[in-house]
Amino acid sequence: MSQSKEAKAATVKGKEEAPAAPAPEQPPQPRDATRAEKEEIVYLNLSELFPFKDHPFGVRDDAEMKGLVESVKDNGVHQPALVRPREGGGYEIIAGHRRQRASELAGFANMPCIVRNMTDDEAILAMTDDNLRHREKILPMEKAQSLKMQVEAISHQGTKMEGVAAGDVGKRSTEIVGERNGMNYKQVQRYIRLTELVPELQSMVNEKKLSFTPAVEISFIKPKNQRFIAVSIEGEQASPSLSQAQELRKLDKDGKLNGDVIDGILSREKKEVDKVIISAAELNKYFGKDTTPREMLGASIVGSETAYPHLTDEEKKIWYPYMMDSIARLVEEAERLEVDMAVEPVYWHPLKDLETTAKVFDKMNSSRLRMIFDPANVLEHPEIDQDAYWDEWLSELGDKIEAVHMKDFVLVENGEYIPVCLGEGVIRYERIIRWLKKNKPDIVIVREELQMETAQQDLKYMRELWENTVM
Repeated sequence: MSQSKEAKAATVKGKEEAPAAPAPEQPPQPRDATRAEKEEIVYLNLSELFPFKDHPFGVRDDAEMKGLVESVKDNGVHQPALVRPREGGGYEIIAGHRRQRASELAGFANMPCIVRNMTDDEAILAMTDDNLRHREKILPMEKAQSLKMQVEAISHQGTKMEGVAAGDVGKRSTEIVGERNGMNYKQVQRYIRLTELVPELQSMVNEKKLSFTPAVEISFIKPKNQRFIAVSIEGEQASPSLSQAQELRKLDKDGKLNGDVIDGILSREKKEVDKVIISAAELNKYFGKDTTPREMLGASIVGSETAYPHLTDEEKKIWYPYMMDSIARLVEEAERLEVDMAVEPVYWHPLKDLETTAKVFDKMNSSRLRMIFDPANVLEHPEIDQDAYWDEWLSELGDKIEAVHMKDFVLVENGEYIPVCLGEGVIRYERIIRWLKKNKPDIVIVREELQMETAQQDLKYMRELWENTVM
């Protein structure tokens, strides 16, 4: 069977604009995007296509692939693969490995491609950019390897002063890569450290048997001892905490680490962290020396709602990378302290909807990151099919919910938000409660925006809703 569609590449000249009046901080003029060489879509046999050398992203025959195969069967490949000529014949895939596999499984002999001559560094940047930006699920080690490849490629280009934007000259490669991927350069460096882990530990990071921040610490340990650590993790069925990883690293540096020492450390019961802003000794005067930080706080999780006013869509885009950086630092600290932290989506904030929230969890890839779910804060359009809307949230991120905030409201003619008693506003909680009762029967539910004069009425509503909801 052959995909017999034909297409021609369109070349579009950028419009020239009149010179802008002199003013500070003027945006750059639009550039002409036309390529020097005309490109066309051609149909290449799958047998002529070869994977990118050291391609860091796996091509998995999972549910996503199954869906892609069905789409290709019905409609063909919508987006051509990007390939370059290969020494020895055939073509190397730059972007399109999953499309090539889907075409094969769909029973096609060929697929649409764009052939482009590219240097190794250009190919690496194009390949990693395409995968990092378009893949829905990326394993930590896939991201680590791809970021490392980007840093190396940009370092080479910086040396030649080719392919580096004028504003990036003088920046270190990790800063440029961070900006390309919505990260700060320290995050890039930490991800790259994971590539120093032995293969056994890299697999454990992907399988979430080894948390991100302890893995970074272990990456500094000699490979021989890393292998001992991998064996001990499997044997003890225990993942090292950050404090344990730091202890292992220090002992390795001092030449005192071996298999027995590793087993001894990992077999110990993890202790609660006793580091807070003031010293533990000072706190002990008030709480007693046996009181843990969690008991001092009186809470099992720290929650954070992005503190922004009502933002426009454009302002949300501007603030998004700052939000991501803040969450990344909070998650890193939560992992260091071995506590959980939760984010709360709000539709007028940068963490605005289901898609954005799911991306945050995917990028952070931490079991310490949880979610506070406040239906009122994500219901921008109350007139929608709420049952279907809540099903989407709960199906995608229900397992991340640590607590639920309940409140209700009505919108008056001018769009003003007016709080009301539970059950008297626009929110339909039945679907949410049914899911929680079935999947998280011990969930914490908090009545937010409580008015004392109607507190008993709200409490009665919450109890009856829970008791009368049929699973």
